[in-house]
Amino acid sequence: MKIGIIGSGPDAAEAAIRFCDIGADVRVFASSPWLSRYQAIAGDEAYARELLEKLDQLDLKFSLVTTKRIHKARIKPSDSRPNGRTRLSDMFRIVVSENPKQGVLKQVDENMEVFKKLGDDVLASLQEPVENFHDVDLVVCTFDELNSQPGLASSGAQALNETRAVKFLIDYNNWWQQEISSGQVLVVGDDQQLLDHASKLENTMSYLHLAGEDKPSRSFEIALNKSHTKWNEDKELFQKKMHEWRDLEDYVKVKVPKPVEPKARIHQIKNASIVALDHLIDREGLFVSLEEHESEEIVTINVAHVINARKPSWDYDRLKGLALEHKHNLKTINESEPGFYCLEASNAKKNKQQVDHVIKDIMKWFRPAGDQ
Repeated sequence: MKIGIIGSGPDAAEAAIRFCDIGADVRVFASSPWLSRYQAIAGDEAYARELLEKLDQLDLKFSLVTTKRIHKARIKPSDSRPNGRTRLSDMFRIVVSENPKQGVLKQVDENMEVFKKLGDDVLASLQEPVENFHDVDLVVCTFDELNSQPGLASSGAQALNETRAVKFLIDYNNWWQQEISSGQVLVVGDDQQLLDHASKLENTMSYLHLAGEDKPSRSFEIALNKSHTKWNEDKELFQKKMHEWRDLEDYVKVKVPKPVEPKARIHQIKNASIVALDHLIDREGLFVSLEEHESEEIVTINVAHVINARKPSWDYDRLKGLALEHKHNLKTINESEPGFYCLEASNAKKNKQQVDHVIKDIMKWFRPAGDQ
């Protein structure tokens, strides 16, 4: 029984360990090494250590790749029991994009003289990612690996020039790798994990809450209220200093700087939508254009980074070749495509429960030896 596991988080690790225990041929496809993201965001270190120790003892195939799509192998998406074949027989095809740095380019470095004889065109072609496919009997997917981040426009589409501003964007898939040392930050959306991360930053921020999304996480609300309280206190002090400055004699006033009006560390933007993102060659940072809903005026702010904290969802474009009901409900997905399972990362207990449920469902397809 060949099982393809998509992902490398704690839920994927738990599944790999359990399936190896029951004698399955486990093949893992992931864009990052085991538990790298989980460890980076200060997860349960003891649990992570326990999983890594178990994984080190296993003989499983691990491929560092990007999963491009998953579909039925050789049959129509709607077929559940193809003629002349059993349900568990290379039913699913996992198409991956392999980073040449992990494979062929290592061979080039080791045998440069041999590859140089092939010519510059051949060497240039080896720099491109290569698609490959693997057929498996069952698939276990994890949300962290197969999610899709909505764009910054209100509809969830990408704003103008968003794809060209990638180096300024921080989202669900890369925030734990990014360092924000200085500069203004724009936070868009209300994903709890990213807002918790933003609440720990010392940067000045603009926060755009989008209609229809959840309210901010508790930690970010605390940071927002703290910023607002300090701003009110600073305004009172500013008004007092302004009165004192205005009362100065003119010959003194010209020598004393005018008090600077304070600004909130976290400024909340309401009733606005992002229209465009622009990076100018001769200017630092990113210029974000926002349209105010009531006045319909366009305002532009300059920021060092944009945190896209919009809630990600399953990337159904990578699952088009399956008989899935496209609803944002894991139970619906799992039940509408036999042999295809989706997991969501959680705590140790929940991860084990999810894998137990998958194994129990798989065992329905087997019968004791000798039964007819």
